[in-house]
Amino acid sequence: MKIALYSFLLIFSVALFYSFSFHWTRVNEISFSAQDLWLKEEEKLKLIDELKEQTRPLLNSWFWQLSIQKLHQIVQKHPKVEEVKVRRSWPNRFFVMLSSSEPVLLLMGHKVFYPVTDEGKLLSPLASSNIPNLPILRGDIFRTKEDLRKKVVQLFQYLPEEGLFSQKNISEIKYSTKDSNFHLYLVHSGSVVRVGESLSEFRPDRVEKVLTYLEQKKINWRVIDARYSQKVVVSLVKGI
Repeated sequence: MKIALYSFLLIFSVALFYSFSFHWTRVNEISFSAQDLWLKEEEKLKLIDELKEQTRPLLNSWFWQLSIQKLHQIVQKHPKVEEVKVRRSWPNRFFVMLSSSEPVLLLMGHKVFYPVTDEGKLLSPLASSNIPNLPILRGDIFRTKEDLRKKVVQLFQYLPEEGLFSQKNISEIKYSTKDSNFHLYLVHSGSVVRVGESLSEFRPDRVEKVLTYLEQKKINWRVIDARYSQKVVVSLVKGI
């Protein structure tokens, strides 16, 4: 009698243990961290809500059956996510860390702007009412030709951060298919600087000296041709 009772209690305890164990090892939370995204705070919250909705069907899966790769693929498909890191937390949680490169330029599209990363990658479009203060790329050629987009990013990063001819003083960049040059429009002076596709002969310091001189002489409306290795040519005309 006692043996039967002990056997029953043992079987009941084992069954109870496995029942709770299996319950505890079902996924009950997928947490997201968007701290390293360049988006505004309200956009981060909206993105997290969207991702939680997309991953909701994964909840209650067995912890060992839900692979990190599967969760990574689902999250990575979102257009506002560039990089994803997924971490397991025993017995039933997953942590997803989201990150993206901070944009350096904005490509103007039709009623939207596409952030451009330091690697020339296009991020998801933004409405004109929600854009950061960055130089504008004009021309659909920057959208269709990735190699040209990478070149203009390289050119922009080649400029110094401070000065008359610097990253902070560029308002727009266009590309001329006629002469295969980049045209950099400066913020306050009204100047346009022509730069060739190759940076091997490009000397931003020479352009800076010319701009300083013209600023001191109060000479407006000029085109500065910086395509040459030994000189900088100034044309006193309105536009190009």
